[in-house]
Amino acid sequence: MSEDVKELGKVVGVKYQCDTSNTFNLLSGEGRRLWRAAGGSETANDVTGGEKAEWGVWSRWELWWAGREVLMKILTYNVRGLGGGEKREKVRRLVLDKHPLVLRLQETKIQVMNDAMLRSVWGNNPVGYSYQPSSGASGGLITAWDASRVDVWSSMSFKHVLIIKGMVIALGVEFILFNVYAPCDLAAKKELWERIQPLVLNNNDLCLCVCGDFNSVRYAE
Repeated sequence: MSEDVKELGKVVGVKYQCDTSNTFNLLSGEGRRLWRAAGGSETANDVTGGEKAEWGVWSRWELWWAGREVLMKILTYNVRGLGGGEKREKVRRLVLDKHPLVLRLQETKIQVMNDAMLRSVWGNNPVGYSYQPSSGASGGLITAWDASRVDVWSSMSFKHVLIIKGMVIALGVEFILFNVYAPCDLAAKKELWERIQPLVLNNNDLCLCVCGDFNSVRYAE
């Protein structure tokens, strides 16, 4: 898995600034405990965390840039359908518990998003959002952000990708975030990365994060 991501990094132009030999062990709770016991800190560059909830898998990303914390907690979650009230309530509890700056959802299966539905998962705090409608009953992306702490001035999308560009208000740090729900077809996946690559390379002076559900399995086992 680690080698797969390193190869993916090379394709999109990522340059590793730290020792990544044990990065994926840090994704587990046991790995983080061992890291701390050895004198490590979870505030090192490029550390991400994830947890498995009883109802799905989500990831937390804390971005770092230019040697300092950007304080940008991001949640990304493949919801596999956001139309039901029970699923929206589960996402809402996650948001209330983690207080993210940005929430990125994949596979929403929603063709039309409105303020009321967004409030059902975000709550009553200030929020902005952008979405890509599903194609029938498949796909669909939503990116929402805390409008009191994040200023977003542009949003764009193309097939399988939703992008926002803005700034963390407290720090004045600009960012660009990609929300990806990749296809399973290998040819379509290659086409997707060929389209993402120049966007990454042309914005490598910003705090940048590409995440989501990539539908990639390196080995069947």
